[in-house]
Amino acid sequence: MNLKCVNLGKKAMLFLLCLAGINLTMQAKNDYPYTFNPMKGLVDDTEKAFRQEICLNGKWSFMPVYGAKAGDFKLPGDFKWDATPIKIPSPWNVNDFTNKQGGDFVAYPSYPKKWKDATIGWMKKDFEVSKEWGADKRIILHFEGLMGKAMIYVNGKLVAENFELFMPLEIDVTDLIKSGGKNEVLVGIAKPKIFEEKGKNGRRVNVGGSMWGTEMAGIWQDVYLFAYPQVYVQDMFVQPSVTKKTLAFELEINNTTAKKKTVTIDGIVKQWINMAGKSINEAPVQSGKLDEKVALAVAGQKKVVLNPNCVTKVRIEQPVADGQLNYWTPSTPHLYGALISIKDGKKAIDTKYERFGWREFDIEGGHLRLNGKNISLAGDSWHFTGVPQMTRRYAWAWYTALKAANCNAARLHAQPFP
Repeated sequence: MNLKCVNLGKKAMLFLLCLAGINLTMQAKNDYPYTFNPMKGLVDDTEKAFRQEICLNGKWSFMPVYGAKAGDFKLPGDFKWDATPIKIPSPWNVNDFTNKQGGDFVAYPSYPKKWKDATIGWMKKDFEVSKEWGADKRIILHFEGLMGKAMIYVNGKLVAENFELFMPLEIDVTDLIKSGGKNEVLVGIAKPKIFEEKGKNGRRVNVGGSMWGTEMAGIWQDVYLFAYPQVYVQDMFVQPSVTKKTLAFELEINNTTAKKKTVTIDGIVKQWINMAGKSINEAPVQSGKLDEKVALAVAGQKKVVLNPNCVTKVRIEQPVADGQLNYWTPSTPHLYGALISIKDGKKAIDTKYERFGWREFDIEGGHLRLNGKNISLAGDSWHFTGVPQMTRRYAWAWYTALKAANCNAARLHAQPFP
């Protein structure tokens, strides 16, 4: 029954419900005025002069397939979409994530209970791309985490097959995207468990990680579409060494053009300042800025030759003087932002940002050391962080509880986390 009541007091409302034969207890509604899951995009503000993104999270069409075996995993001839959309990111069987071994809550109440029995799921999202994402950009489809064996189609064409649980996947879909028009991404995922070969020493054919790796299936982390320059930093790993007094940058530079390019690389490091609020509602919201002062200049004008249609690996090491950067420790978590730029002549064509701490762990004489000093780790191993709890507020609450108990460590059990 759908009752629409206008300008009715609580007593009048109860009276009408009683007349209708409905017995219920009135409860006060609790409205949370803050963003439940505060998040930022994967393109940092400092990169937006060269990079754009579209977040494809949200409601997707969903078609569950029940009773399917491994051999049934193929593109259906006809799609019968469920009346209930799936909310990406989340596995379709997230409400049954413990496989009846614990847990007494429902993460997504709108999901039909029968979804938990689906062994294959097909998910579809329609989206539009700006005309600005034209011929001078490379368009990358990015999945932070697909749980299960996946087939991915863009505008009707198969672009990738993947069998993973935890690691990201990127696909160049430049030639398939319609700039200024409508597009479609279709993802089919088969539950990992249907591929297990029990007769072969009882081993899985995939990396399970934990119970989530055998029970869960679906798009369980964020989905993005990126627009990058034709020559761009594909990956950057910041490697501080306190003992060597060096700050290293390992870069992968992708030249997607048909021409050889000679570029120069330089960069700067600035202190990162936390601007988040102090209250329990505001503190988990990521907010920060880089100091105006440059703390360290990086490898000015290093020339690199990039072969056409090729990824070139480059390593830069920058000396760090004593006191030039403040140490990161659990009690003094100083952070820095590195901005590495690629220049074609004097013109910057891409900038990559990465946040890091000036710190180094090593072992000497049987002792674990941080920044050359012995450190004892006291903390918690928490298995119950995974598919249902991927929010900043959950992580913030856990780490805050650890720090309040004078802990300085946390073991993220059984799987990598975003």
